Amino acid sequence: FGPDVVSASDGRIDRRALGSKVFGNAAEMKKLTDIVWPVVADMAAERIRRWRVEPARSGPCVLEAAVLIEAGWQTLVDQTWVVVA
Repeated sequence: FGPDVVSASDGRIDRRALGSKVFGNAAEMKKLTDIVWPVVADMAAERIRRWRVEPARSGPCVLEAAVLIEAGWQTLVDQTWVVVA
């Protein structure tokens, strides 16, 4: 997305600069989600896996994901609940 989305002071992504490039630009947003969503899915899957093998765990494991269906992460969960507030 260019060097202007990286902070010169600490090398972190400048979310405001990145947002200005992707919000309102479907092609750039797709490029960003193609990068980020697989990493987030892997992180969620690992946390769910660890939760399932933890002997002291009981009750449900909740994954709050606004883009669960859009991102295709339904295979990570046993049930999908939709809450409208």
